[in-house]
Amino acid sequence: MKIKKSLYLKLASVLLLTFMLVQESNACTRVVYKGPNDTIITARSMDWLGEIPVSLWAFPRGMQRNGSTGSNSITWTSKYGSVIATAFDIATVDGIN
Repeated sequence: MKIKKSLYLKLASVLLLTFMLVQESNACTRVVYKGPNDTIITARSMDWLGEIPVSLWAFPRGMQRNGSTGSNSITWTSKYGSVIATAFDIATVDGIN
């Protein structure tokens, strides 16, 4: 009987700790479709608590680009044009080329 009580107490403690550590998370939802002929389509939601101000930017192909991380940043010339969506005009959050 004493072993049973001890086991129940340990189980209750583990369950209590588990419920205390579990927190609600607000994450983006992502879906990937893999179709015939190597077709891949990806979509995601922006599950955010508030409205995100978005700006759309269009860039032409052949644009000189760089990583903007200092003197050793990589540089490249874009092969394709692209359209991006920015959040708060400081970060790219989505795009297509």
